[in-house]
Amino acid sequence: MQIHEEHIIPALDDFAERAADFLVERIRRAVRDGRPCSVILAGGTTPRPVYAGLSRRLGALPAGLGTLSFFIGDERVVAPESPERNERMIREAFGAFFDETHKRLYPWEPPPLSAPAAAARYERTLAGYFQGPRAKPDLAVLGLGADGHTASLFPNAVVLRRTKETEPVGPTLPGRAVAVFRPDEKAWRLSLTARFLSQSREVVFLIGGRNKGAAYRSLKTGDQSLPAAWIAGPTITVFALGEALAD
Repeated sequence: MQIHEEHIIPALDDFAERAADFLVERIRRAVRDGRPCSVILAGGTTPRPVYAGLSRRLGALPAGLGTLSFFIGDERVVAPESPERNERMIREAFGAFFDETHKRLYPWEPPPLSAPAAAARYERTLAGYFQGPRAKPDLAVLGLGADGHTASLFPNAVVLRRTKETEPVGPTLPGRAVAVFRPDEKAWRLSLTARFLSQSREVVFLIGGRNKGAAYRSLKTGDQSLPAAWIAGPTITVFALGEALAD
């Protein structure tokens, strides 16, 4: 992975405002000519204030811009009302921003659909959207875990293929959406693949929380044991809270 731009920011409020400013400018560029724009959103807690600021800024843009389509980079296999569900966090952070025409959110299917079935359904959704002139995501927002994971691509996890066989999570997984099993949690997750995320025209990492310093230093050296290092977009920008990178 090659990081093209790095912003280490001490204060949470400043982190959220600067990241939201950056994201809205990238989206503004994409829709300037009236074309559709696609954005992949990270889950977790770090992006919440960024998304709230992004929603306000996007709401202030003039009418008549291109359609905005938002996808979710990963999801937990929990009920829609669960506080652990990324879709719920995103909807709460964006408020009344989404509609079904010009500003649409495409969520993963929740239970009772199984994780492999939900991944297959999201794969079909993505295949239907990302084709022709909009074959690549315009922007992907990702996070970084202390273990080096991004989206729900975890070290030592496996994916279940349509053949019912499993294979390790890795940088060359085919397709766009997969069901990921974490043996340490004995739980399923849903995730976009590193290959698909790397097709994004621009990638932005939002790094918050605690104890991310070791993982981030390894990421910058290109340590391929970290799933986050498998992301290889043409332009990668990092916004990180200073406290997150402290050991």
